[in-house]
Order: sequence, then structure tokens, then C-alpha cells
Amino acid sequence: MSDDGQASPATQPRNPPWTRDELILALNLYFQDRSAAGNDTHPEVINLSKHLRALHIHPKVVRERTNFRNSNEVGLKLANFRAVDPSEPGGMASASALDKQVFNEFANDKAALSAAAELISSLGESLPPPSPHDADEEYEGSEGKLITREHRHRERDGKLPKQKKAAVMKKTGKLACEVCDFDFHAQYGELGKEFAECHHKKPVSEMKPHQKTKLDDLAIVCSNCHRMIHRTRPWKSIEELKSLLNESEV
Repeated sequence: MSDDGQASPATQPRNPPWTRDELILALNLYFQDRSAAGNDTHPEVINLSKHLRALHIHPKVVRERTNFRNSNEVGLKLANFRAVDPSEPGGMASASALDKQVFNEFANDKAALSAAAELISSLGESLPPPSPHDADEEYEGSEGKLITREHRHRERDGKLPKQKKAAVMKKTGKLACEVCDFDFHAQYGELGKEFAECHHKKPVSEMKPHQKTKLDDLAIVCSNCHRMIHRTRPWKSIEELKSLLNESEV
């Protein structure tokens, strides 16, 4: 215990593993300036450390630890990326499987990496902490949990999903899945009346800042098809999943 009553670094709990969101931000910095790898005094390493501590990814009690994503930890993470970078010698050989996965996904698409990092940064301090709905989600987009959370928020919340369902009901008289044609009302009677999920067809990462969601951006889907759409990276389109379903029925 230090003189100010705070736990010393040696006695503080172990930090949580790096998330995909955090790794995207770190990898983006790595490609911007490889000299930052392993350098805990580099100005951009210090800035990223402050930013990671402010993001609403981990609980506040974790982010307030003095050793959480400090400049030393950030510098070492960049050194992990150097170790898996075939164009760079050296680095820290303790890179995780997720470190390697994120590196391989974005090494040849730095424009997508930069766009994802920018969106994560803009969402990270404005999105509220995860809700129970977010906590039990078993999938996330390649851009990370924050962007996935924003995507799911657009699918579930606000007036637009209700307006989409009302428009489809008025036009077709039912809420049939656009992939498999499953109709909850037809299957479950009154219990399933006007029940369906909305899928946002355009990933948030592909939308321009402040771009509003339109009714045509939403699709009516059943719960199973919605899960299948989001199960892979990149997420499958309505057309791709429908084609896959048709092939399996042949």
C-alpha cells in the first residue's frame, strides 16, 4: 500500500485482457508510428493510454486503477504487434491469439483500420456502459464491441424499428422474415402477433458521421436468421444468408 492509501502496482488486481476495440486503437497507432512500440514515454503512447482509460469498455472501478492501460502497458502492446509484423524485427513475443487475429485482419486494409479506430474513439466516451442486452450478446463485429453495441442500439431502440414494422404490416399484412419467411404470428398465434426483429443492413462503420438511419436500412428478420447474419466477420447480408439457406434446402 502506498503512502496515499492506493494499492501499489504489485498488489493491484490483474488487468483484464485487451479487447478488440482497444487492440484496434493500438494497432492504428502502431502503423502510424512504429517507433512507439515499447516506448512508454512516446507522446502518442501517453495519449492513447489516457484515451483507453476514458473509454466505456471496462467498468469504472477497473479504469481507475493506476496500472490500467498505463503508458508502459500500451507500449508493450505495440511491441506485441511488432513481434507479429513480418516487416519488422524484434518485438515482444508474448502476443496473444487476438493480437495476431486483429493484426492479420487489418494489416492489408489500413483504411478500414483507421475508420474503425476513428469510430471507436468517437463512440467510446459517449456510449453508456453496456446494458444487460449487450452483456449477453455472443457476437461482435470485426470493428469491436463498441461499434457492435451502437449497431444493436440502432436495431432495437427508438421509433424507427416500430415504424419499419408498421410499414411492413401495412404493406404485407404480416411480419415475415426476409431471409426464411418465418412468421411468428402464423406459428404462435396471438403470442407472436406483430413480433419480429429488425436488422440494420448497413454496418455503422460504413455510415458517415451523423448519417441517419432510414426505413430501407432496416430488414425484418426472425431471431435465428438475425443470429446467423451476425455470426461471421464480416456479417452476412440478407441476400447472402438467403442464398445460403436456399442452397441447404436443395
